Amino acid sequence: MRPALAIATLGLLACNSVAQPTDNPAVQVQFVQPEHFRDASLDSNGYERGADAYVTQQLSQHLMKLGTRYLAPGQTLRIDIRDIDLAGRYEP
Repeated sequence: MRPALAIATLGLLACNSVAQPTDNPAVQVQFVQPEHFRDASLDSNGYERGADAYVTQQLSQHLMKLGTRYLAPGQTLRIDIRDIDLAGRYEP
C-alpha cells in the first residue's frame, strides 16, 4: 500500500511541476485599445463597447496555455489582439 501512495504522490508532483508557468513566458498577449472591442463584454446586451477584465484575462491564460503546449523550447510568440467581434447578432 505504501509504495502505491509514494508513486501516486510522485506522479502528482511531476504533473504540478510541468504545469507551473515560467518567469519568462513564451507567449505574450497584448490587447490593443480594448475599450473599443465590439463583443468582449459579459455585461452588455450588445450595444456597449469595451472588454471586461475577466474576458481578457481568461483569453490570455488560454493562449499562454496553448503556447506552452505547442511552442518548442526557446520559441516565443507575441499576439496583438485588435478586436473581438463575434459572428452574428442576437435577435429576441
